[in-house]
Amino acid sequence: MKSVALFLCLGWAVSVCGAAFADELSMQDAFSVLDVVHAAVPYHEDLDINLAGEGSYAVAFWLPAHGHAAGTVLLKKSGTKWSLIKLLSTGVHDAATLEAFGVPASEAKKLVADMQHPLK
Repeated sequence: MKSVALFLCLGWAVSVCGAAFADELSMQDAFSVLDVVHAAVPYHEDLDINLAGEGSYAVAFWLPAHGHAAGTVLLKKSGTKWSLIKLLSTGVHDAATLEAFGVPASEAKKLVADMQHPLK
């Protein structure tokens, strides 16, 4: 399980570092985000989870696979702790959805852009 999480985190760190508009999150933050997702989603072992991060917000998302629908987890960092804001049973396709859950407009737009082109 830890090796899968590490692979996902490494792939995510590359995608975040490679995007000119993205903020880089530490490996510790990536693991913390995945820990929150794993606690919230009981079938997480079957999912190919992608991550995107901007400022104090992160989104973990996956496409439909292995009999599971697409999903999105929105998280916020306060201090050193990541907490779940919203677990959605669908993908997020526009910034307005994230803004409705309190993500500032500029960060919401960047998160949506990051989610359109994740690197593995």
